[in-house]
Amino acid sequence: MKRVVSILGCGWYGLALAKSLLVQGDVVKGSVTKTEKLNLLSEYGIQPFLVDLQKISETPKADPFFDCDILVIACNVNLAKRPNYLLEIEGLIQQVRTSLIKKVLFISSISIYGEPGTVVDEQSLPQPNTESARLLSAAEALFLAETRFEVTILRFGGLVGPGRMPGRFLSGKKQIPNGLAPVNLIHLKDCVGLTEAVINSKAHIPILNGVSPAHPTRNYFYCLAAAVEKLPAPEFILEKNDWKEVNSRYGTNFYQYQITDWKNWLLNPQLD
Repeated sequence: MKRVVSILGCGWYGLALAKSLLVQGDVVKGSVTKTEKLNLLSEYGIQPFLVDLQKISETPKADPFFDCDILVIACNVNLAKRPNYLLEIEGLIQQVRTSLIKKVLFISSISIYGEPGTVVDEQSLPQPNTESARLLSAAEALFLAETRFEVTILRFGGLVGPGRMPGRFLSGKKQIPNGLAPVNLIHLKDCVGLTEAVINSKAHIPILNGVSPAHPTRNYFYCLAAAVEKLPAPEFILEKNDWKEVNSRYGTNFYQYQITDWKNWLLNPQLD
């Protein structure tokens, strides 16, 4: 039988993942929050559903979107403006409990580590220093406490790739702190590839960092990115105060990153 994967949140990353899983032969269900986006999913062969995590309490318990083998949760955005976010997560967990879902992938962020001024990996304790990061860390804990289904928390670094070229992120800004701090980025190709590696793996990894192993300084990376796009260069303070370097204990034994040479990628956009 074909594997059925539901992706809660078919945005920039979720849609790319859905399209890749279809190529593998999976049945893919995708959710959006706006009716006008349903046709886009159908055009790609994705079974479209209207599911809004902020209205999860109104979603029927037998909603066919949750009739799947694997659920990928990729709708954790604008959390600082969602005061009921943890209630949403609790409602979502109730949905999963009443389904036959075997595996859940919760897309989180390396922001939960804060800026401890050291190298961190999956065994490092979260030190969230923003409201969004605190909410994500609390949501992770709710999922990791579950025993009725398998959970993997995927903590992605800064997202780059088609439609998210980094030259514009800081272009023209001045006196930007921590220019000597390392960047912690991941390309969309590797977001998708790493997710598929987790889905296909027989081993259970509760927490996995998704960050390219290459960590140039912020000053080097963003100045080069702006130059490539012919934009005004950012101006950094060449210091290294609030920072982290995010690595993974699982390294390249679990997944081989496709984009590891950031200079080569910036100079050759066709690599997307």
